[in-house]
Amino acid sequence: MKSIVLKLLREQNGANVADNFNDTIYSSCQTCLDSVLSLFKQASEGEKPETDTKQIAVEADNLT
Repeated sequence: MKSIVLKLLREQNGANVADNFNDTIYSSCQTCLDSVLSLFKQASEGEKPETDTKQIAVEADNLT
């Protein structure tokens, strides 16, 4: 997430900056949340719990 914010700040080019920034942040957060939801579903099915836990932690970290 930090890299996305830094990239957006570097690419500022006028009036559309806020719209682009909001769209990109929203899309990135939605992707992370979808991934976390999918991983929780996989974890609840009991397949590869160790891997699922690690990946959930990575995705949760991406949201911060």
